[in-house]
Amino acid sequence: MATTVSISADNADGHIVRVNTTNWAGARDSITGTADHNDARQQYAIRVKKVSSGRGSQWGVNRAFFTFNTSRVTAIPVSATLNIRGFSSATANISVVKSTHSVPLVATDFNNITGWTSGNNDGNVTYYGPNTAITWSTALNTIQLNQTALSNIASLDSFKLCLLNYTYDLRDVEPTTGDDLYSGCYFNDDTSSTNRPYITIHPDNTTFFGANF
Repeated sequence: MATTVSISADNADGHIVRVNTTNWAGARDSITGTADHNDARQQYAIRVKKVSSGRGSQWGVNRAFFTFNTSRVTAIPVSATLNIRGFSSATANISVVKSTHSVPLVATDFNNITGWTSGNNDGNVTYYGPNTAITWSTALNTIQLNQTALSNIASLDSFKLCLLNYTYDLRDVEPTTGDDLYSGCYFNDDTSSTNRPYITIHPDNTTFFGANF
C-alpha cells in the first residue's frame, strides 16, 4: 500500500531568484538571491533568462526548493515518486537534485545544492531523479526517484531537494539573448490539498510508525 509524505511545513518550500545586469555568471554563480517561501504558486519557480533591458542585458536564474518530512520512514522504500503540480508555464526543463537549504529559505540558500560549484555541474550534483532533462508540465508532474533518493528518504528526517533548469543552469550554458524559459509550480502554502507537493512511497519492505506525515 502506497504512503504519502508531505512538505514538513508551509514555510518549508519556495523559490529563490537571482538577477544580474553584468553577465551570466553574476546570476548563475551567485551565492545569494531573493528568497520567497510564502507563495501558494509561482509561474517563475524554475527559470533562466537573458533579456534586453533599457541599459543592456539582464540575466536571471530561479530555483525551487522543497523539504519533506521523512522522519517516520525507517527503511529504504521499494520505489517512490515526487509529485509536484505545474502552474501557468512549462517552457523550462528541469532536474531534481539534492540540496541543503534552510527552513525557511534564506537568501544564501541559492546555491546550497550538494556538490555545487562554478561551471558544468552535471557530474558534481547528487541527482534524485534522471540525470537528463525532465520535461515539465502544467498538470501534475510525477517523477520517479532514484536509488540515492530512496536511501536518503530512509536515512534523513528532512528530505530536501532542488528543482532547477537542466539545459542552462545546471550545465552552465548561457542562454541566448531573448531567451526567457520558465516553469511554474504550486507550493505547500496553497489552500487546496490537491495542489500541494508530495512524495508517494511504495513501502513493500518499509516500516512506518504512525500514519500522518
